[in-house]
Amino acid sequence: MEAEIRPLQVPLVRRLEANLSKYLAVFRVSVASNMAYSLAILFRALNMGVIVFVLSQLWHTTFALRGQTQISGYQAGDLIWYLIATEVLAMSLPPIGRTIDLEVRSGQLAYMLGRPCSYILYHFSSYIGERIVRIGVNILVGCVLALIMVGPPHFSLWNLLGFIPVAFLAISIDFVCYFLIGLLA
Repeated sequence: MEAEIRPLQVPLVRRLEANLSKYLAVFRVSVASNMAYSLAILFRALNMGVIVFVLSQLWHTTFALRGQTQISGYQAGDLIWYLIATEVLAMSLPPIGRTIDLEVRSGQLAYMLGRPCSYILYHFSSYIGERIVRIGVNILVGCVLALIMVGPPHFSLWNLLGFIPVAFLAISIDFVCYFLIGLLA
């Protein structure tokens, strides 16, 4: 016997789809807007490349001075790939706190609250769109640099699949913290 759809569930599903489509549109606009400034994002990623290069030289020197190939079970290549993973997330942070602060100080917050969408979800969708573009460029630059310096990573596909939800949670926590700082400024 097929499950019967109650009349109240259909409007609820349509409302949910309509709400989701608003935030998906904000996400798409944010991605498109940030792709227009891809040269600026590329220069930020090159800055990350300089940081990774300097720190990798530091790790190589540390390993060479100790005369060891491993320190605490880690090789220099492992540490550089770990550095890439952390710097990709750290260097992709958009200025959400400053944006919220400016909206509060200028009074634009009052106009934003009058819109037919959640203020928080609107900014979260925009934030994720901007962050995805920055992360993509940072991953590209970081992986090319790491492959040149130390070769392929020593992690499995399962490690990568585990990193994705953890990175999304970290990005979400970043958003909440910087959003609150922007509101409290």
